[in-house]
Amino acid sequence: MIKYVLLIAGIIPSAMAQILLKFASNYPLKTPMWFLFIFLSLCSYGLSFILYTIIFKYFPVSVASPVMTVSVMLAVFIFGWIIGETISPRQLLGLACGVASIILIIFK
Repeated sequence: MIKYVLLIAGIIPSAMAQILLKFASNYPLKTPMWFLFIFLSLCSYGLSFILYTIIFKYFPVSVASPVMTVSVMLAVFIFGWIIGETISPRQLLGLACGVASIILIIFK
């Protein structure tokens, strides 16, 4: 059970780091807010890196890495949709293919 909690916990900081980078892009370079979002993003990536290391202890790389990658894609995609970014049919198809690949990997 703990390994699945870790898997979910590893997704959150990785997705958050990318979202924080998006926020940083709204500010001019080297301003205090830009540095704040970059710093928070780096912290999120660091936490994600640590959690990934632990997750690889419980799952084979061939399972954990694709699951983590597609899950982060899904989380960032949802955030983009929430903030009003345009989502193309091609992007939806790509995400659907990623999710389908995870289903095939997990449910052999």
